[in-house]
Amino acid sequence: MNEPNVNNIEILFEQYKMFVETAEQVTNRRQKLNQYYITALTSLIGIPYALGIDIFKEISFLTIFIGFIGCLMSVLWIVNLISAKQLNKAKFEIIQEIEIRLPYKLYTKEWKLLAEGRDSKVYLEATKVELLVPIVLGLPYLGLFIYALNQLT
Repeated sequence: MNEPNVNNIEILFEQYKMFVETAEQVTNRRQKLNQYYITALTSLIGIPYALGIDIFKEISFLTIFIGFIGCLMSVLWIVNLISAKQLNKAKFEIIQEIEIRLPYKLYTKEWKLLAEGRDSKVYLEATKVELLVPIVLGLPYLGLFIYALNQLT
């Protein structure tokens, strides 16, 4: 597939701005997903207690279900984070391709200053840290799930 010849700098710059904006939208969507999963996982434990059900005291299939759903939601959260990272990576590769034709390569320069993400002392990617949150929040659900299964068998 041949790439179009874009000689008009104004058109190119408008495409560049639009693509940078879509990358920011992916980041904003990821932050909203993080808020959703934190709220959902917290509510998953909180709602039974609000209804007067002690899921630790009265081990039942509800306890197993809550543990399973918490684990499942944590895994889905991780998948969503990885997907957003992959999408933004592709977007920034395209942005850097466009920058070749622009007077100054802002994102390319920034990425080089950050050692292209290869040195965590220079730059620790937010996604790597962000991936720890669903793991940390998912582990208690895994423990609950295993504990409840052992209590019922």
